[in-house]
Amino acid sequence: RLSAPACTMEAKSTADLQAAIDAGKTVALFWAPWHPGAAAIAKSDLLSLLAADHEKIKFLKVDGDELPELVTKWDVPQVPTAVLFANGVKVDTLVGVTNAQLVARVESFATQAAPAPAAAPAPAAAPAPATVSADLETRLKELVTAAPVMLFMKGSKTDPFCKFSRQMLEILDKEKCEFATFDILQDDEVRAGLKEYSNWPTFPQ
Repeated sequence: RLSAPACTMEAKSTADLQAAIDAGKTVALFWAPWHPGAAAIAKSDLLSLLAADHEKIKFLKVDGDELPELVTKWDVPQVPTAVLFANGVKVDTLVGVTNAQLVARVESFATQAAPAPAAAPAPAAAPAPATVSADLETRLKELVTAAPVMLFMKGSKTDPFCKFSRQMLEILDKEKCEFATFDILQDDEVRAGLKEYSNWPTFPQ
């Protein structure tokens, strides 16, 4: 047991996280103050204790509500989620992580060989515009028209997984809208296809 916790860093910007993950090993805990489980982990001494035990690993807390661009960039579906990086490469994602799961994964991560730092990528040709297959387009049309208002969100009406989904539910309820929801975390095809179908990159929508 450790007598005193070590310090951890709270990412305040995209640059903070990028600087931490560029070299060595980093564990980033994505959390949000409105989520009881995520807040309990972030506000506890767990990360500091792990940092004291594993001095070669950097530990950061990322408030997903304050830095939504990082949630999108690293494909974080909900909080709490821990993302592990080694020399700038994402090596693992622990969705809905618990204290015990995080401790166990950090223990194995500490002994895991890190990949060599990635070389700068060569300039790539512009990708061809993504298209939605005819079958998927038909399915998306059916989903969109299944209710007067269809909210594609992270989570469900009773358990939203992000601040923005929760806010949309509150607005629709306040306006007494008749609506249904679809959890895009449960269907990767719909999640990816809807971005092209609606020409909008983020959720909820």
